[in-house]
Amino acid sequence: MSEQQIQVTMTQEEAQAFQAYKERRDKEEREAREKADRDAYRELSKETVDRVFPRLVELSGQLKEAKSGVYESFGDLLETKASVMGQETAGQRSHSFSSSDGTRRIILGYYVRDGWDETAEDGVELVKQYVRNLAQDAKTQEAVDIIMELLARDGKGNLKLENILKLEQTAQKYEAEDLKKGVAIIKEAYRPERTKDFVRAQQKNSLGKWVDIALGMTEA
Repeated sequence: MSEQQIQVTMTQEEAQAFQAYKERRDKEEREAREKADRDAYRELSKETVDRVFPRLVELSGQLKEAKSGVYESFGDLLETKASVMGQETAGQRSHSFSSSDGTRRIILGYYVRDGWDETAEDGVELVKQYVRNLAQDAKTQEAVDIIMELLARDGKGNLKLENILKLEQTAQKYEAEDLKKGVAIIKEAYRPERTKDFVRAQQKNSLGKWVDIALGMTEA
């Protein structure tokens, strides 16, 4: 049975109104589909997180347990290294241990962040006082720029040890006791802060170069 076609006659105003209705209906249907798609995406996202997150928590626990196990395994070695090797290890930031064939090694250590006690600011003020008292000419302006650049702070407002050591070298070029005293006070105020312990595992590739074994999600 063939479909019967019905022809409807409309005035121009009726045709415009019908067209506007169709466009409005199409827009509403499109927006409804898009919203349904967004809702479906949100649900899928939540379901995926709920499914994967416990696995990541489990992996995190395994990594912590493995790290603790590594330090426990090397504990005796770290304790006896000083007496056997005749080395002071208290301030040593990392220790390397190699395999029997020399192609694998494990490195244990910790990171350090620059830190300073409150007297560092007294030293900084002495240095700035020296800078303020300099006669202003082209030659001294260059010195001022160098000194102030070396006193620059990092994003957390801390002085940088590397820059202070450079400032110490710069101070030796000038006959200025205030400058040298200020730098000395800053150096004496250095209090490095131990942050995170780390474990690295490396093996040599075919070219004999040490390559890190990925132990974190970022490196894997």
